[in-house]
Amino acid sequence: MAEFKRREHDRALMHRSSSFKLHRDVDYQDAHYQSWLDRLAHGQQVDPDQVICLFLTSEEYQRRFGSVITRNNSECRSR
Repeated sequence: MAEFKRREHDRALMHRSSSFKLHRDVDYQDAHYQSWLDRLAHGQQVDPDQVICLFLTSEEYQRRFGSVITRNNSECRSR
């Protein structure tokens, strides 16, 4: 039961980050989104802080709020 809760929590985190932070519908065929789902499917742990950092430093997110890209995903560290 604990594994199920963790897996569904991580999937919800991915969906929430994509839809609320990027302000767009989730494209389940998107390579970036799919790679995270694949990690979850293989039982790999997902660090919520890293997921949020990757969304916030993505070019797509930054272009929504300005024309200058000041951050990149290399700033996000994995644990």
